[in-house]
Amino acid sequence: MKVIYLVRHGQASFGQANYDQLSPLGIEQSHWLADYLVAKGLSFDTVISGSLQRHQQTATPWLERTQAELIIDPRWNEFDHQALIKRARSANPAWIQPSKSLTDDDLFKLFQHAIKDWINPANEQHYSESWSAFNQRVTLALNATLERTHKTALVFTSGGVISALIGQQWHLSAEQSMRLNWSLVNTGISKLLVRHNTIQVSTVNEYAHLDNATYKKNITYK
Repeated sequence: MKVIYLVRHGQASFGQANYDQLSPLGIEQSHWLADYLVAKGLSFDTVISGSLQRHQQTATPWLERTQAELIIDPRWNEFDHQALIKRARSANPAWIQPSKSLTDDDLFKLFQHAIKDWINPANEQHYSESWSAFNQRVTLALNATLERTHKTALVFTSGGVISALIGQQWHLSAEQSMRLNWSLVNTGISKLLVRHNTIQVSTVNEYAHLDNATYKKNITYK
């Protein structure tokens, strides 16, 4: 049996000029995650990250504690949310104004609208990476990780990737997979078990390292 731990990155810089970096809280979340994994006595023969900055920053505290070698695989990257938002804005003049003038609620509504357009099969030709192509890519990422892994792998990736993979195993619709995405906590852990080439979702969105009196207020979803 092989076990794949999928970790969503720490809180990124949603609404800022550079989303692809952890916020100060995101860095703290990553340290709490690393401390938790160490305290659990977990070890991994394979540690993988997407090539995005927020993925590698989330992995850093674990690497510092264990001296593990990090493998970078861009197939674990998130979909291009900026391309999705650009198309959504072009279709709605109310959202053309600069991001800094929009509230967090406005930005989230814009993002939801962009996702809805992206997962619509009728719109595939409008995107350099369609929803179906994204699913194919993350499947390849998982398969490559399984080939590299002897027993246990730790993967630092994004919520869209995790929800797509779980959605594939649970036969969720695109809409259901994206609703799952909204619920995934920063630095939350989901676990896949692989026996005889059969993938089973064991746990989804574990965040015991955040769910206590000290850290509970620091549970985030962006």
